[in-house]
Order: sequence, then C-alpha cells, then structure tokens
Amino acid sequence: MINRRRNIAGSLAFTLIELLVVVAIIALLIAILLPSLNRARLQAKNAVCLANLHANTQTMYNYAAEWDGRLPSEDPNDASVAGGQLYWDMTSTMADNLLGRSGNLRKIYYCPLSPDQNIDALWNFSSGYRVLGYYYYNQRKNKSTQALILPKYAKLTTLPHGSLDDMELISDIVLSDQNNASNFSNISLSGLPGHVFTTSHFVGSTPSGGNISFIDGHVEWRPFNKMQKQYTSVSSDKYFEWF
Repeated sequence: MINRRRNIAGSLAFTLIELLVVVAIIALLIAILLPSLNRARLQAKNAVCLANLHANTQTMYNYAAEWDGRLPSEDPNDASVAGGQLYWDMTSTMADNLLGRSGNLRKIYYCPLSPDQNIDALWNFSSGYRVLGYYYYNQRKNKSTQALILPKYAKLTTLPHGSLDDMELISDIVLSDQNNASNFSNISLSGLPGHVFTTSHFVGSTPSGGNISFIDGHVEWRPFNKMQKQYTSVSSDKYFEWF
C-alpha cells in the first residue's frame, strides 16, 4: 500500500526535465509576443499623438473662424510681448487661451512618445512663454528670426484662400546634434541645464519620421527620409531641425 501511494505521488509530480520544458515554452511565447506588444504600445501612443495634433489644429481653426480668419499670432515687432525664439515656444497667453478653448489638458501640447518633455520646468519655462512638445508654424514672437530657416508655410497669420489641405500648421519635433550626426535623442540646450530634448518617433536609434497636421484638420505621417534638414543657431545652441 505504501509503495502504491509512492508510485501514484511520483506519477503526479513534475520531473526536472518537464519543468525546464515548461519554462522554455513560456520564454519562447514571451519572445514571440513581446515585439507585438511593443508595436501595439507604440501604435497606441502614435494614435494619441495624431489626436493631439488634430485637437490643436481644430482649436486654432475655430479661433480663426471666430476672428474673421485670423489665426492666433504673436507680433514679432511688439516689444511688450514676451516670447521664445524657437518653434516650440509659445506665449503663455496664447497657450492658455487655446487650452481653455479646447477644454483639454496641457498634455495635448506634448507627444506621448516624449513624456519627459511634459514637465513643469518646460511648461513654466518663463513668465512670458511656455516650451511645448510640437512645432507650431503660426506667426511667432521670434527675437532672432534670422537664425531660423522657415518652413514653407511658417508665420501664417490668417487662413489662406483656396485649398487648406497643403498648409502645414503643427508637426512633431525632430532634432539632431550639429556636432554628432547620429545624436537625435540627447540634445542639450543652454537655456535649460540638466534637461535633454529628444526626437519623438524612433526606429532603433534613427528617427522614423513625424506627424504633421494641416490647416484643414487632417494629419499626415512624413517619413524621416522625406524630411529636410534645417540649421538652427540660437545663442550657443547649434543643432538641426527637420521638417
């Protein structure tokens, strides 16, 4: 009877080899599923990025519809208006006004693939303007416009007549270090010591491209190999912006 019980117990127990086989199968399943899960996570964040750009663009369009076609803008010659020099800088008044109109949270100003940009230090960068997570091409308060090579439809002040589906308004940030052509994710700026700026969309260590919204509200994906490199030099910061 005792031997019979031992035999039954032994037949129900896992052997070491069987346990290792189970562990190997689990590891194999994880290896198969993990890339799919990562792709699904990136696709979900990219969908949020698309929604952010669409919401931003729709808010600006609605503003223009209320003000005789005038887009929200900053007069570069108005010394009383504080503002940054770069495309991601927006006066606090404009940013807060647009945010209040949309009823959204400030996270719509930042790409979810660069969560380190949505921080208080950038949102409250100065008393006059905020540092956002996208490029905005409406008329900006630029103190050094000669240092910026403007994209095709930059500095818009009013809704143009005719078709709006080729008029770029907002896009993802794509940066590279002037001194290190392969550095797209560790860009330091003198105005914010200790913080690094990064390109939003990557495949490995190379930018994959970026989302671009147009005044008519639609959003397109532009592959990195279709972007043009533009040199920017503001103060001691030297890097390339890609559009």
